[in-house]
Amino acid sequence: MIVTRGVEYLSEDSTASVAEAADRPTSDAKTLTPKFWAIVVWSLYLVSFLSFINGAFWFGSVFGLIIAYIKREELDETLFESHATSAIWTFWLYVGGCFFGMVIFLLLSDKIVLGIDILLGVWKLLRSLRGLYFAINSRDIADPTSWFL
Repeated sequence: MIVTRGVEYLSEDSTASVAEAADRPTSDAKTLTPKFWAIVVWSLYLVSFLSFINGAFWFGSVFGLIIAYIKREELDETLFESHATSAIWTFWLYVGGCFFGMVIFLLLSDKIVLGIDILLGVWKLLRSLRGLYFAINSRDIADPTSWFL
């Protein structure tokens, strides 16, 4: 094989076929790594806080959840498997907390619900920031199914 200006050419004595050469990724082909997907999921969770102003609060989180479920198998046995699990748990614990807040609202008072909503929002924001920080620094999340940070 001869490489000229970053392009690979097969020499006559090469045993590789042209089809095998075409299937090989080139050096400039960008592949999406598990780290990329973990960063995308956590970033979408954080975008949901910014979209709260526009009334589209759930869209970032829902898209992040969908990506986490879709890429969960691809992230298995990598450093970022814990990120998918933690993102899924974060979403469902947050939704469960919101439903708990709605029940409290129906039974008691809206002032208590406001406190619960603020605590849930801070909790989700901190978990999302932690997840993004760990993903950027290629660190796994020690206990992704924890209720705490």
